[in-house]
Amino acid sequence: MTNVITEALKDLPRSLRQKRYYERLIISKYKINGIKTSALKKCAEELARKVKLQDLYEIVPQNYEELTLLGLIIAYHDSCIEEKCKALDYYLSFNDNWSSCDTVMFVIKDTGDTYFNYLLNLVGRNDWSVRFGMTGLMTNFMDKEHLGAIYERLHHINYGDYQIDMAVSWFLGIALIDFPTETIEFFESAPLSLFLLRLTVRKAKDSKNIREDVKITIEEALKDILCKRAMC
Repeated sequence: MTNVITEALKDLPRSLRQKRYYERLIISKYKINGIKTSALKKCAEELARKVKLQDLYEIVPQNYEELTLLGLIIAYHDSCIEEKCKALDYYLSFNDNWSSCDTVMFVIKDTGDTYFNYLLNLVGRNDWSVRFGMTGLMTNFMDKEHLGAIYERLHHINYGDYQIDMAVSWFLGIALIDFPTETIEFFESAPLSLFLLRLTVRKAKDSKNIREDVKITIEEALKDILCKRAMC
């Protein structure tokens, strides 16, 4: 089979300025060619209407753009969510950077149980799967209905890896603003390092959306938790 992704990318414009900009932001083993994300998204929407998900399993991405386009085709595809999740597993087996991960994840809008359980399962895997899972949960399932199950899962993951800690702190920083009571309760029982706790609080406090009374509550809660940790 002809690699439809490689063929499609041949016609997309490349920019040396864009390439250098991406190279400063993205750490990846994949070569970056400098194709704008907007162009990749447009191309992916067109290909998603033409290809079958099964055909994508024959493609092994050779550069950053091929990797991202692979994920975006899956994200835009109109297949059922079960098949889409299987294809996302294939994409995630290659992913090694935050930019491709977030670009693909933000396209998918689904609030059903199947996608929720899939994302929750990703949180128990390796670093980039955790990033995809946490970001997906943050954008699709940040509500009281799902928060308890998410926090339960966060009690049982392998902290200490940089990518995992960053993904969790991003989620918790947003949750602190929207659900301070539930999140502070989670802080008191979760196996979070002091570094992760402080990083999460700093992320929340730096947000423009946080109210002053919530900021004070968070600061006091963190002092209390740190005090309890010191007494143990």
